[in-house]
Amino acid sequence: MNSTDFERAAASATHDVPFDAAATLTAVRASHRRHTRVRRIAVGLPVAAVLAVGAVTIPSIVAPSMTTSTATAAYRFDEAPAGVPVVATLDGLSLRYLPAGFNPTPALTDSDTSYESGSYSSHSFAGPDGQEVNVTVTKIPGLTIDSYLDINWFDDPRPTKVGGREAFVNEVSADGASGLVFSPQDGVVIELHADTKRGDELRTIVEYMSW
Repeated sequence: MNSTDFERAAASATHDVPFDAAATLTAVRASHRRHTRVRRIAVGLPVAAVLAVGAVTIPSIVAPSMTTSTATAAYRFDEAPAGVPVVATLDGLSLRYLPAGFNPTPALTDSDTSYESGSYSSHSFAGPDGQEVNVTVTKIPGLTIDSYLDINWFDDPRPTKVGGREAFVNEVSADGASGLVFSPQDGVVIELHADTKRGDELRTIVEYMSW
C-alpha cells in the first residue's frame, strides 16, 4: 500500500473518531524513518534559516525528545593517519574511510541544492548486503545543532562529543551507535548514518573525516 492509499484508508477508518488523523500519520511516518533513513521534513531549508536566527519553536511532534541523559563515548574528528587519501567529498566535507565493500561513488544523491540562505547536500554510499552509509551536510549562517534538530527528525538522541564539540548519537548498541549529528564548525551541521551493524565503523568514518 502506498502512502496515498494509506492516507485514504486511514481517513475512512477514522471518519467518526475524534482525533487528528493527520497528526497521527505524521507521527507514524516519523517512527518509520528511524528504521530506514532520516529525512528532512516538509518545512525545508529556508525554515531552518529562520530557526537558526529567530529561535522559532516547532511543535513537539516534529522535534525529538531531548530528555535523555545517557552519554556515549566521545568521537575523534580529523585524525586520519598521514597520507590517507580522500575517497569522497561532499560540499566541503572530505571522507577518507568507508567500510570494506562500500562504493565511494554515491549510489544516491538526495539533494545537492544551494539556497540564498545556505546549502543542503546528501549522499548515500552503497555497501554489501544492502548496507548504506548516508551523509548529509547543511550549511546556513547561524545554524546550530539545536536549530537543526528543531526541523529534522533524529530519534532518541544521546549526548556525546565530536572533536570536543556537542553532538548526538542514536540507535545506540554495545559497540557504539548507528546515527550521529554534529557540528564541525559554526553554521555547519553534519548528519551521518552508518548501516554497517558495527558502531566502530561509524567511529572510524568520523575520525577520518575532515572539514
